[in-house]
Amino acid sequence: MRQRWILCGCLASCLALEGAACAQAPAAQTTKHPFAGKDWAALRSAGAIAVSPDGTILYQVGYGADHGPTKHEWWTMAADGSHAQKLDLQEGFTPAGFTRDGHSLYGTWRVNKLPQFAVFPLKDGKTAAVPATVVLLPRGIGSAAPSPQGTRFAITADPRPPDALDDVRHVHEPEQTSLYVVNADGTGGAWWCGNLKDISGSITGAGGAAAWSADGQSLAVLSDLPRIGHHDVSTAIDVCSAAGARHVTDIANSVSGIGWANGGGDIAFLSTKSDVLTPEHVWTVPAAGGAAEDRTPKLDGTAVDLAGDVRGHVWVVVNHGVRNEVDEFTDGALKAVYRWPDGIVAGAPVTSEFAGTSQQVALSVTDPGHLRNVAVPDGDHLRRLTQEGDAQLAAVDLGPVRAVHWTSKGGIALEGIATFPAGYVEGRKYPFLVLPHGGPEANDELSFDPFSRIIAGLGYVVL
Repeated sequence: MRQRWILCGCLASCLALEGAACAQAPAAQTTKHPFAGKDWAALRSAGAIAVSPDGTILYQVGYGADHGPTKHEWWTMAADGSHAQKLDLQEGFTPAGFTRDGHSLYGTWRVNKLPQFAVFPLKDGKTAAVPATVVLLPRGIGSAAPSPQGTRFAITADPRPPDALDDVRHVHEPEQTSLYVVNADGTGGAWWCGNLKDISGSITGAGGAAAWSADGQSLAVLSDLPRIGHHDVSTAIDVCSAAGARHVTDIANSVSGIGWANGGGDIAFLSTKSDVLTPEHVWTVPAAGGAAEDRTPKLDGTAVDLAGDVRGHVWVVVNHGVRNEVDEFTDGALKAVYRWPDGIVAGAPVTSEFAGTSQQVALSVTDPGHLRNVAVPDGDHLRRLTQEGDAQLAAVDLGPVRAVHWTSKGGIALEGIATFPAGYVEGRKYPFLVLPHGGPEANDELSFDPFSRIIAGLGYVVL
């Protein structure tokens, strides 16, 4: 991750000068202008969130303003890009996906300042005034995911009772996260596998900590050794059902993402053999238990996200320098499936969560000239459906962005991104700013980078 915080003081000064310049500019300006802080504040972007059983895409639009937090809107759209509709949601409700019938949205709803599980019927783009289902847990919930049959929801949550003194003290201790499974109508809820108290994150999407089996009777689960109180790093993999937890294996390192592979015979995940906390290769372990194996030991790249879907696909996002692709892990190997030209795919594909429903795929894509937007497969390429941010950028003069290559003193081939100012002339000298990289936990990606664009807008070359 770039160490941008060390540059905040310089950036604040630059933005102050920029604001003074803007104040002196003519009121009516028809020519394009370099990218500036106000442009960043107003930009809109979109990301795919879920796909309904009939193939309708749910996506989130984010945008800013001169002050205050980022704002969000929720939209649905047909897979061909038609029938885009902004949703009217009840206050405090954040949707995560559709129910099996496609007529309701499930997600988190704030009740007494806590996020709780709720299902709201959806009609004509508007949710009902009250939810059809609510599940209230002592400390709220983290995330939720439906079983492939749509008959149950698995919920991650802290199983402990509320702390009566929470308003006057804070205890620094490992967080607890367990699995609560409830019928789709909100009945029959119970804590599964009570011995699993350290589930390692969200239950949904790429990098998720749990994945439903095809029959909806169990979940593969990742549990981290708590960071507080332990020096070593370790991750446990278990299969959790109503009957209890069955231990599969322990990994003496970090793990992220989990999915069922090989028809349910194996469990796939990301991990590493190196001495860093950065999963980078695809591993598998027999679901019945046994030794885990690195299935991509010669991978020319870095596997950064993994997610399975209800049809048995295991999707892996692989970085190759500053570009990436989405591969499918099948027959023990990775096969490239989706790429975004001159940019990146921002995360694993999104598909319907229910067996026997639409096979529609939705992805989020971005490149140096466009904000993140929703795209779908169209033959042998991806087609962008949304155009969030395009209207604002039409008035901005953006300089070129290039992937650059060099070799370190140690003989290591390196790749970076150079952002040039508007009106850049090849061969002319410009002031430049180097943004040092703080890896290996992350790498720069060939996407729209507002921070670099602002500095380039002030006449700098940014590397």
